[in-house]
Amino acid sequence: MVTTCTIFATAVFSSVISHADSLNPMILWQIPVVSMLCTLGCLIYPWDVVMTKKETGIRIFLHYLYINAVVLISGRLFDWYNVKSMRSVLYMVISIAVIFVVVSAISWSREAAEAKRMNERLQEYQEYQQEKEEEKGAE
Repeated sequence: MVTTCTIFATAVFSSVISHADSLNPMILWQIPVVSMLCTLGCLIYPWDVVMTKKETGIRIFLHYLYINAVVLISGRLFDWYNVKSMRSVLYMVISIAVIFVVVSAISWSREAAEAKRMNERLQEYQEYQQEKEEEKGAE
């Protein structure tokens, strides 16, 4: 998802905002590398720990800061934007925010659907177990 959104942002940035006639083919290597580095930021979320809303919010904010750092530093190294142009930096920051929101919303939506499906199956299993016990008690 990160790579797809980054490619879309690159297309918008290079065709609408900066009107680039062509792109350096090295960007085909740079985008996946930066996307992988961004994905490492997900390690900030623990797997087996229930977090409070406050802790979740803090981790989301730290994750967002990490993504900004990775993309802005990589973009600077790869010459994706003009550091001296406030407008160019602003477009990068806005692109990062939009991609972060889109990817997060899709991920949260998928996780909610998965949790709902798991809860439904758990409910079915519990009902099945209860029926088995009632049948056993009736004998």
